[in-house]
Amino acid sequence: MKDIIFALDIGTRSVNGLLLNVTEGKYRLIDYESMEHTERSMLDGQIHDVVAVSKIIHTVKEKLEERHQITLTKVCVAAAGRALKTRRTIVSTDIQKQPLMDRERFRFLSLVLFKKLNTN
Repeated sequence: MKDIIFALDIGTRSVNGLLLNVTEGKYRLIDYESMEHTERSMLDGQIHDVVAVSKIIHTVKEKLEERHQITLTKVCVAAAGRALKTRRTIVSTDIQKQPLMDRERFRFLSLVLFKKLNTN
């Protein structure tokens, strides 16, 4: 399937993944997957446990990929927050030798990103 839009809504109670197609300026829903958080990893629209939320996101993505025999590499994300500010930036780190598997590494990467956003 070409020209598929993969959208994620990361909410306080659940993560919803959508596959959409645009034809003549109209969006058509192809499929969706929804999973509730298994623990309180989100509170008032804010992510409190990045590892737990990322596992749910990964599962939602895998289920959609399996059903449609596709690989999703780009996503549009809706993540609510009371004081959310949007900025575009790119931060990268080599994780092949040290995969991001624990909370401390996620916190470190978040701090690096935060510092970069606040110095631009």
